Amino acid sequence: MVLLRERVGKLIETIGEMIYEEKIPVREYRMKKTDGRELNPEGLDVSDWEVMTNRQIWGGHRETVLTDSAEPGEKFCILLSAFTGDNNFSLLLDSEIKVTGKEIYQYYWDVRVPYEAASLQSADSDDRIVTIQALNESLNLVDLRRPYSEAFYQSIEKAEQYLQENYYEKYCGNSKHTVYAVGHTHIDLAWLWTLRTTADKTVRSFSTVLELMCRYPEYKFMHTQPQEYRYVKNNAPEIYEQIKQRVEEGRWQPEGGMWVEADCNLTSGESLVRQFLYGCRFFQKEFNKKCEILWLPDVVRKPNTLLHIMA
Repeated sequence: MVLLRERVGKLIETIGEMIYEEKIPVREYRMKKTDGRELNPEGLDVSDWEVMTNRQIWGGHRETVLTDSAEPGEKFCILLSAFTGDNNFSLLLDSEIKVTGKEIYQYYWDVRVPYEAASLQSADSDDRIVTIQALNESLNLVDLRRPYSEAFYQSIEKAEQYLQENYYEKYCGNSKHTVYAVGHTHIDLAWLWTLRTTADKTVRSFSTVLELMCRYPEYKFMHTQPQEYRYVKNNAPEIYEQIKQRVEEGRWQPEGGMWVEADCNLTSGESLVRQFLYGCRFFQKEFNKKCEILWLPDVVRKPNTLLHIMA
């Protein structure tokens, strides 16, 4: 089973490398150093901007979808905002325009997710054995001799159909356990950047969540720290109104109790009380939501007094 699992894993990696049917490199970038932000890319004159070529970009968001169906002559204006840190680290850029094969993309994730889940189970687990065998049988149907040929796409369709009928429909959904997954983004208010950068990161992160909600109607999200909501309310009111709409729909959960995810070791009891007071008051006033939990995923050690304050 170990050798079979390794074979399945390598085949999944091969499928993953074939997701993009075409890659078109971007050969020129133009950069402008500024203390402000260009909020409106329409009609932006970049003729005097510094030209950058053959660079590499690093960041949390490596990909973005431009369109599901491009039209001839359609134009896209992409404006990137980058922060190099207080130490003025070098900024490198490199990008490609990629054409995604939707059938390949769907099949890749349909085999990768159960494979990763099975890899976490014990070697003699019945669920793991069933999963690896089903994935192996499905992958055996993929014709890799001529990638992107008609025979290749037909084989992807057959492999997907086999997987749905002989694995997902047959074995999935019958567990005694139900796992609920809710999205969340952890944004440090003060870490390796300025508070202004935190405000900017929050707007961009919340915008990403709203985009994901448009793409995936079943997607739900939870976020804490009223201070970050205030940043968005002040700097991007149109985004804030969209958040309020999602809260009303029950898809966005404002939670966490405290105004920020506070340090609990040096902070006095009075300060912690006020964290709850102002945090809960904000969520009640802005979203008509009562906090039910305390959310401190990144705080090391909590004082005993915290339980008394929460009670």
